[in-house]
Amino acid sequence: MAKLTILFVLIVVSIACGAKICPRHQVYNACGTSCPEYCNWDPSNMPCTLECVQDCFCQKGFVLEAVDSNKCIPKGRCSAMPTCGLNKEYRICGSSCPKYCGQNDFVICTAVCVPGCFCKDGYVLASEDSNECILESECKV
Repeated sequence: MAKLTILFVLIVVSIACGAKICPRHQVYNACGTSCPEYCNWDPSNMPCTLECVQDCFCQKGFVLEAVDSNKCIPKGRCSAMPTCGLNKEYRICGSSCPKYCGQNDFVICTAVCVPGCFCKDGYVLASEDSNECILESECKV
């Protein structure tokens, strides 16, 4: 009973002080990075600002499983994740109907998460049958 009371007090104090209770392998940081590291992360391909972000961040030695994941895994386990090609990134929850050049704006698609390599934000597949991701602005109208 004493352990529960202590846990309750810690939770109340954390909430009162504005601190956030973080998931496993994460710690709260009042001034963390706006570009947290994730598996197969290439910082040279991502513009990053120096702004402070108040949130939970992976503990030292851990990284986010994917760009769209909130799960921290040991950095050494990243080798089990696929390495994606140019202008692509691994996602835990990608679309089963990825966007491509010339695609109709009104696409009926099931809302199902599909893990795999997908075009980065701002990029689309060059065509319906293509595996190449190009800037959406480069699509021929």
